[in-house]
Amino acid sequence: NIDVYYERLPNAFGYKFKFFQHQGVTLGMATSITDEIVSRMMSQSYDHGAQWRECGVREIVHNEWDLSITVFFRVRDAG
Repeated sequence: NIDVYYERLPNAFGYKFKFFQHQGVTLGMATSITDEIVSRMMSQSYDHGAQWRECGVREIVHNEWDLSITVFFRVRDAG
C-alpha cells in the first residue's frame, strides 16, 4: 500500500499531496497517483456544479526527506 496525505493550501486554491519515499514511491509513481486523484477531484467538482480546472505549473519537491506535488486549480468560468 502507498499512503498519500493531502492538504488544502491556506493561501491559494490548490492541494499539496505528500508521499513517503520509504514506501518505495518514485516521482513517476507519485505523479501518476496525483494525476488520478486530480482527475477524480475535477470530475466530482463537475458533478457538484463548480467545474474545477487545473491551472499553473505543479510544484514538485523531491529530495531525500520529502516527496510532494502541489496542484493549483481554478473554477471554470461559466458561459
